[in-house]
Formats: sequence, structure tokens, C-alpha cells
Amino acid sequence: MLSIILVLLGFVFIVYALVIFCAQTGSLFFVTWIILGLIAEGLAWMSFKGLFSLLPKAVLIPAAGVFTAAAVFFLFLLFCIGTHFHDQTDRDLDYLIVLGAQVREDGPSRVLLYRLQAAADYLSLHPETKCIVTGGKGNNEPASEAEIMAEWMIEKGISPERIIPEEKAVNTVENVAFSRRLIPAEASVGIVTNNFHLFRALRLAKGQGIDSATGISAPSTPLFLPHNLFRECLGITKDRICGNLRFFD
Repeated sequence: MLSIILVLLGFVFIVYALVIFCAQTGSLFFVTWIILGLIAEGLAWMSFKGLFSLLPKAVLIPAAGVFTAAAVFFLFLLFCIGTHFHDQTDRDLDYLIVLGAQVREDGPSRVLLYRLQAAADYLSLHPETKCIVTGGKGNNEPASEAEIMAEWMIEKGISPERIIPEEKAVNTVENVAFSRRLIPAEASVGIVTNNFHLFRALRLAKGQGIDSATGISAPSTPLFLPHNLFRECLGITKDRICGNLRFFD
């Protein structure tokens, strides 16, 4: 039974990797799903051959402990992400920070469009709020993310005087840090990003002195949500190890 479950799981992981690849997300992270699929298939083969029973307890017990600890930590990260998954606000904020994501020749990627639309909806209801669009130019992008984001906002009727491009940041840490420099210390700030990304963005902001940052959650594509959540868990872990964020105040 275990062998069958692992075979099916490995197959699902590999097919999902191909789905992510065909979506042309611009990232090689889809390879992670292939690796997980191959690991699952390898474990299925070991189970089918009865090799697990040949392993000594000195190997099986620590391996089971590591797997259990990793699973518990992963569930904890998912809980953390869920605490800000649906954040919204009606407050009149002084500034919005809209975090960048991939742009293509034909404009913003879908994940970025969700962020931009959420920001535009807020800005249309709060005409005094200024908006920082942050994101540099990647090797596979036609222009900086901030430039494309600003153009999209202007096309949607947001006044150019309200838009402040930040074109140097290449990751979320820099998105927050470089945007922070453009905002007066006493200003109220909202951060706009996708639901799966908002917890990390707010914790990074907290770590950089934006103590009262308000989250505005943009949606995400359900099909790619497992991919985004898995990647985000790794991103949170990396930023915690690097000292960029803390889970608790």
C-alpha cells in the first residue's frame, strides 16, 4: 500500500512540475517538484523491495525524527502564512508599497496583476494615498518591474504624481528596505502583495522599522498555490536564518 501511495505521489509531483514549467513562470523552482517526485519514486521502489526492513534502527529512528520535525515546522509556517492570508483595510494610509514580481514583454505576469489590481482598487478609494511600486530589472525581463507597474497604474487612471517607482530592489528584503527610504518616518504604510506572500512581507517590514505596516492581500491563482506556498515556506526559512525576520515580536 505504501508503495502505491508513493508511486502516485511521485507521479503527481512530476506532472505538477511540468504544469509549472509550461506556465513559464520564469523560475527554475519547478525542478524542486521533479526532485521530490523522484525521491518519492525511489522510496516506493525501496518499499516494494522490502529494503526498509533491512535498515537498522540507528538509521530509521533519526530519519523518522528529522522527517517529523520538518513536517511540523512546515505546518507551522503554513499557519503563519494563514494569519495574514485575507488581510484588508479601510484605513486612509499615507503610502502603499506594492511589491514587484515578474514582468514580460506583454506586461505584468498574472501574479503581479493581482497585486496591481488590489493596489489600484485601494487607491481609487483613497485619493490622498501615494504609491511606491518596487522592483528592479531581472535578466529575463524587458524593463524594471517598477517601470512596468507604474505604466499599468497610469493606464488604469492613477495619477503619475501619486506613483513613486523604486527600480533597484531584486528581492523582498530589498523591496521593503529601499521603499522604506522613500517614506517619512511618521507615515502610515500599507504593503500590497499576494496572500501567500503577505506574512513574510509584513515580518520583514517589522524587522526594518515599519512597526505598524498594514497588509493588503491580493489573490493568487489556485492551481499554483501549492507551488507558491512551498516556495514561500523556503523563503521564510531562509530569511529567518539570515536574521531578516522574526516569527514573534
